[in-house]
Amino acid sequence: MTRIFALISAAALLTGASGAQAATPKLAALQAELAAKGPAYLASHEFNCDTGRGYKLVAGGTPGAVALGAQLIKTSGSACAAEGLIQSLAQAMQKNPSAVLPYVDTGDQFSHDLICLPLGIEEPVAVTKANVAKSTQAISAVTDPKLAVQRAACLASIAQTSANLGKAQ
Repeated sequence: MTRIFALISAAALLTGASGAQAATPKLAALQAELAAKGPAYLASHEFNCDTGRGYKLVAGGTPGAVALGAQLIKTSGSACAAEGLIQSLAQAMQKNPSAVLPYVDTGDQFSHDLICLPLGIEEPVAVTKANVAKSTQAISAVTDPKLAVQRAACLASIAQTSANLGKAQ
């Protein structure tokens, strides 16, 4: 009886996990979809608030995925997609800041206050502190002089967030 219950529980967990989290799409497939159907279609199907499978790809930080995310922010017209993409770019900043820094302060959606540090609504202070440390470490490691202005803007913004965390406690 216990074994049957364990098998049923395991099957339910596997079914739930596979149904809840669809596979991350491939960059080439998203680029082809963008070329064929346009940014509004791509945003509504791969970067929407319901399923949003493309966000994980952008958050991975590969230069092509970052460029796709930046292009969609500029052209999709979806506020929901833009917010998710901004967070994805902030997460990508922690993995590959050299790919994201060129976009910093190139438009309203690319403000250093938005894409240098991933911030969630009402997230625990400990999570924000961990993100501050991770982002600071990643961005500080960038030595390309062409990215010095963006690097400095991000580090200053992150330092301000860190200082505000200290005041909130």
